[in-house]
Amino acid sequence: MHYVTILWSGAAAATLLLAMVHAAIWATDRNARASLALSLIALALVGIAYTELGMMMSETPDQWARWVRWCHLPLFFFFAGIAWFVRIHFGTGRLWLMWSVIAIRGVILLVNFTVPPNFNFATVTALRPMDFLGDTVSVVAQAT
Repeated sequence: MHYVTILWSGAAAATLLLAMVHAAIWATDRNARASLALSLIALALVGIAYTELGMMMSETPDQWARWVRWCHLPLFFFFAGIAWFVRIHFGTGRLWLMWSVIAIRGVILLVNFTVPPNFNFATVTALRPMDFLGDTVSVVAQAT
């Protein structure tokens, strides 16, 4: 088995455990909204780890670009959760600023699914193998 797969899966499992702990805290105390936000952030990180692993194991540029496209979905929830957590837990920041961050990430998510191949790249033409932690993973070689 690939060391990269083991490490990314282990990190995702630890993050999922953290999400479950904070979801349980919120379930017992509905006023602990910061725990709900932390649970959302942790679940988003699990999704990000999954899509990153998919990118690293991609064999074609199209497959890699699709993984990047789908990575934007958990990224939206990650940024929204961070903005929400800062607002709730620290009680600081402006409400309009939180909603601006969420709205901008929402627009990026919408654009990401309407333009091919994704928000980040106009085209992905080639991948190249790279040694990482003793394994070979795919990284973008040429993109515009």
